[in-house]
Amino acid sequence: MLSFSDDNGIMLKKCVMQLIELWGLGDEFKKWVDEACVFTSTLVDRIITGYPRATEQEEWEKLGYEDHIMVTGEPFALWVIESAKDISKEFPLPDAGLPVIFTDNQKPYKQRKVRILNGAHTSFVLASYLCGNDIVRQSMHDDDIRNFMLKTIYDEVIPTLSLPEEELKQFAGEVVNRFDNPYVDHALLAISLNSVSKWRARCMPSLLGYVEKTGKLPAHLTFSIAALMAFYTGTEIRDKALIGEFIHTPKHCIINQREIGLDCQSYANALRAAMREDPDIILLGELRDRETMSTAMTAVETGHLVFSTVHTEGAAKTIDRLIDIFPADQQQQIRVQLSTSLKAVISQRLLPRATGGRVAAFEMMFVTKAISNLIRENKTANIDQSIQLGSQTGMITMKKSIEGLLKQGIITAQTAKAWSFDIGETDQLIT
Repeated sequence: MLSFSDDNGIMLKKCVMQLIELWGLGDEFKKWVDEACVFTSTLVDRIITGYPRATEQEEWEKLGYEDHIMVTGEPFALWVIESAKDISKEFPLPDAGLPVIFTDNQKPYKQRKVRILNGAHTSFVLASYLCGNDIVRQSMHDDDIRNFMLKTIYDEVIPTLSLPEEELKQFAGEVVNRFDNPYVDHALLAISLNSVSKWRARCMPSLLGYVEKTGKLPAHLTFSIAALMAFYTGTEIRDKALIGEFIHTPKHCIINQREIGLDCQSYANALRAAMREDPDIILLGELRDRETMSTAMTAVETGHLVFSTVHTEGAAKTIDRLIDIFPADQQQQIRVQLSTSLKAVISQRLLPRATGGRVAAFEMMFVTKAISNLIRENKTANIDQSIQLGSQTGMITMKKSIEGLLKQGIITAQTAKAWSFDIGETDQLIT
């Protein structure tokens, strides 16, 4: 549908011009359409929940006739009209009291609607359904869900938008009131359709914008994708709620799984308790703070194999990140510990395939004696060179991995240039 496209007016004009050619309507008519007609890109903002099946008889009595195509809509409405030419005088809808905005750029208004209204819906509906709610209004009376939504909007979405903050907050307040409309029963499962593509379009831009602005992951938007995954991995409905969680299934070993918040209070507490159970391997979701890192180091030094993740761009930066967690007076001690306990760092980037989909590029570093010395002597800047020299042992730099994908035709030259750490050398490879 053209209404969902950013530049729907431009697309409509293109379609009309193609039909003029197809139907042979002539150059004069084509010129008239081009010069005399104004094609506008528009945005409509109003929640429509569909045909009121439950109250159709009552509505027909009010109308005095049967209407089989009526729909239920909220009182709030907004129509934004974008055009290069000002048509507000020829089409004076605001003068009639209608909620219409004429502008030469409707994108900020669409961004506001998609990121605040639609983004709020998408961020909380699956978590709310998992909590046993069925419609949006119930969610607004669930303190946990309502507070989650408010923090998502005000703390994580609004700071990433370009319109004036007060205008955004006013719109957000109207959105909350709209969600609490007592006459609209907006089903959570109806909103949940196409959840993955909706999350990508409505929530991911806010998450990425927040990370770019603050350098941190937004807690509530991050949780929203966890709720999405839990929703689709749910296997049981208990107390009117879908129960979803990812469980590692034992095959050739015994697995004990612990969830933060449910089974334990923090990563550090869970890790300390895990070491009392005499495990051989410990898998940590993320090394995110000093206490967790210290406990993980202790686990390694007492003979445990520890796997974990860190949000960094490569092997050298991973080591710098692990060391920088600690205060300056402890960093040399941590370098020494890392140089003897760290075994490998594998870094991954998902790149767009030339034929569609994604492909992984890897950087792989194994801690040889040379790399161990570089870590201990605070010479991490030289690690990339050591990785290159260690290619016979299976090590590979991210640049080399991307170059390999380019040579095989798996990715395009533009992708290689956009994702490579060394733009200069990649340019030489492309040319």
